[in-house]
Amino acid sequence: MLKEEQVQALMQICEELVGEPLKQIRGNLAKPATRSSAVFELLAIQAFSAIGRIDYEPFHNSPDLRVTLADGGVLWVEVAFLHERFWEIERQSRELSTALRVEAKRVGVAPEKLWCEFRGHASKDGYKRELPQQHQLKQFLRSDYVRGMFERIAAEPTERFSAAHPDYTVTVFYLPQASSAGGGGLVQEAPKHRSLHQLFKTIKQKAQQHSVEGMRLLGIGSDQSNALLNSSAPGTISPLQTVWAAFSETSSISGVMTVSIRDVPQPLGRSVKRAFPVFYGNGSA
Repeated sequence: MLKEEQVQALMQICEELVGEPLKQIRGNLAKPATRSSAVFELLAIQAFSAIGRIDYEPFHNSPDLRVTLADGGVLWVEVAFLHERFWEIERQSRELSTALRVEAKRVGVAPEKLWCEFRGHASKDGYKRELPQQHQLKQFLRSDYVRGMFERIAAEPTERFSAAHPDYTVTVFYLPQASSAGGGGLVQEAPKHRSLHQLFKTIKQKAQQHSVEGMRLLGIGSDQSNALLNSSAPGTISPLQTVWAAFSETSSISGVMTVSIRDVPQPLGRSVKRAFPVFYGNGSA
């Protein structure tokens, strides 16, 4: 999300803003599993300092931030970070793509001419991929499927074709004119019911977690999860529908702000990270 020097500079700014060492956040920054959520907490501290004085976890079992506004009013902010639910299968997808391209290079096929498209079996959560485990990759590369594909490329090097695997949910495209490697697939996180949506579950959990007087805002961010994005998959529930459904069951959360951090392509093949915030107000709060 941020480079190490940026994180350290942000930490120093935030500790000055709250007037005390942020020991818990520092500890979370040191652990890979909690680093992203810790960075998002720092970003929230800096952002909300623009509207008032920040106290970080002012008492036991309080929300993350107490923001004292200029008029003396208080805004409570709870911060949550959504991780990629399907990180393991995404890793498998990358490993399969890499192994296939390494094998292509070994047999004399330009790796950039192979495109892996990952499909999936429809489920209540989205689309479930079936792929070989890491220890099965060597067997996969020796299979009739892979051998037959490379034999066809050798026989018809200028002909474009695709080959769907009979068991795994992957289709490999041979693109003889391609100059750069690529791939894609169906979004795995595409729940069809609100109870399965990460956003819904997070709002419901946070609504029950604290009891304080005053306005409560929930900030939910991610640079990994697709739960904050609209899905094109048929029958899926959108973030807007999910938040309204959660609001219909709770009045303790005054509003939810989601922040999706995404790579935005730039000229010359570069990309920069941009934050895309969306605010939802709870009319029943």
